[in-house]
Amino acid sequence: MGEIIAWPKASNPPSLTEGRLTESDGGQTEIERLHRYLTAREWCRDKDVLDVASGEGYGTALLAQVARSALGVETAPDAVDRANTAYRANNLSFLVGDARFLPSPDAAFDVVTSFETIERLAEQRRFLSEIRRVLRPGGLLIASTPDRDNYSPAESAANPFHVRELTQAEFETQLRSYFAEVSLLLQRPVFGSVLLPNGGGKAAQLCFERRGEGHFEGSLNLPRPQYVVAFASDEPVPPPPSVYIDTGRLGMLRPSEADAQLRLLQDKLNTEFEPLRTALSEVRSLRASHDELACAHDEATKLLAAVRSELAGARDEVKGLLAANEMAERRVR
Repeated sequence: MGEIIAWPKASNPPSLTEGRLTESDGGQTEIERLHRYLTAREWCRDKDVLDVASGEGYGTALLAQVARSALGVETAPDAVDRANTAYRANNLSFLVGDARFLPSPDAAFDVVTSFETIERLAEQRRFLSEIRRVLRPGGLLIASTPDRDNYSPAESAANPFHVRELTQAEFETQLRSYFAEVSLLLQRPVFGSVLLPNGGGKAAQLCFERRGEGHFEGSLNLPRPQYVVAFASDEPVPPPPSVYIDTGRLGMLRPSEADAQLRLLQDKLNTEFEPLRTALSEVRSLRASHDELACAHDEATKLLAAVRSELAGARDEVKGLLAANEMAERRVR
């Protein structure tokens, strides 16, 4: 059983503003950012942590679950106010501050996290210099940025919140100007299937799984695999890890493609439901006819009852007249 991780959530979070993701937003971007924070969380245990550009604060709150202390710094005062109200813990706090002029003393933190920040700044070296300043000797920076080559291909719309996007090589080069060791992970959100080693080697995979609306589970190696795929031979067969990506399921289509798929779906629904609509119309027509017949039947029944009543009265009257006539004839005799 892995670690069950509570999902910090604010009540009534605002929608995406100024490019900041909030808990009211979901889909691909939520998956990307939660995965980054959950991975960084593993490096923050019993550490003093600074989260630069903390936004609405949900990520910093995740880090605070295991950190000795966690500070979120964000330029927007309204976001800081909401974060301080929504996420409360003795080791967690939020401050208004500029990523280029961090409101912290030198060598104050063991870990600094900053996701999707550097591309929003023109003074990128100033930003990295500030992080270097506030990190303790041997401290760790965990940062991310979109890869310009894949995030912003030619003829794609520009992100209005980005000032200078970097390629993977440019990002690594900048980091190596301030840090002796730099290791990179490449991220892509997926909906599909993974085939991973069974964990027998030295390098175990960090896996995170959403467990309902309020928790995550973090595990070493893939938890609860449903299938085992074997590779057997007389010679060693080291199967490589494999990932299957079902892109369309995550809403990663371009708007035009999504609109086209929506129209196809609507046309399909209209085609498949047309016979049902026709049948429903016929049922309603029959029901109306039935109601009219029922009403006519009730009126005829009432009329028949009245005729029968009048007929019975007429019979009684005829009987009376016949009896009177018979008595009159007897008297004449």
